[in-house]
Amino acid sequence: MDLSVICFLWGGWPGEGRGADYVRRLRDAVARNLPVPHRFVAFCDDTNAVAVAREGVEVRPLAPPSWRGCLPKLYAYSPDAGLSGRVLILDLDNIIVGDLTPLARYSGPLAVRAQFRGWPAERVADGDMIGYEAGSEMAARLWADATRDPAALEHSTGGRERYFLRRYDPDLWQALLGSRAVLSYKRHMRGREDIPEGARIISCHDGAAKRPTCRPHQLREAWVRRHWR
Repeated sequence: MDLSVICFLWGGWPGEGRGADYVRRLRDAVARNLPVPHRFVAFCDDTNAVAVAREGVEVRPLAPPSWRGCLPKLYAYSPDAGLSGRVLILDLDNIIVGDLTPLARYSGPLAVRAQFRGWPAERVADGDMIGYEAGSEMAARLWADATRDPAALEHSTGGRERYFLRRYDPDLWQALLGSRAVLSYKRHMRGREDIPEGARIISCHDGAAKRPTCRPHQLREAWVRRHWR
């Protein structure tokens, strides 16, 4: 299997000089929970920023069509990104708690996390964990649409990647893998000391803006200490 797991670091996120540490922890968590061959790639606006995490990480430059909000992540679909085969994009503030093999084996055109609010009655695409095939027709379409008019893209999405991805009717991880596979920290896991059976990823969504105290390094539950290390 030709598989890349990729992440993005730009703009000094998550602050306090913790970017390299977040990359390292995500790399280590993927290594523990993905028992199939894969490469781990970090796209960075400053390729020196993750120097301490270089072992086991391919550091590549980031040259997106827009730097607004989450739109830099759209660079993943560019031919210049140098990716091949299956790709799994993970936000740095995701906490890996279970086997990622089912996500890595996804073979459809595009899969994303569903918005937690309203699920399962409302099946609305969100971001922070994405699966697709590099070099595919879908990837080419995404990149063409992202680069056609960056100013219009910024206006129509407000810098929110999810509004862009919703246009393509993506598959939803919760529908593919079950509702427990992907959970929300703030909706499902805050204050809990156990992890539900079958859970694979805990999303710390909104941790960068609306709820800055939701970042993994600020959480105190015992399961966080076991898995985010």
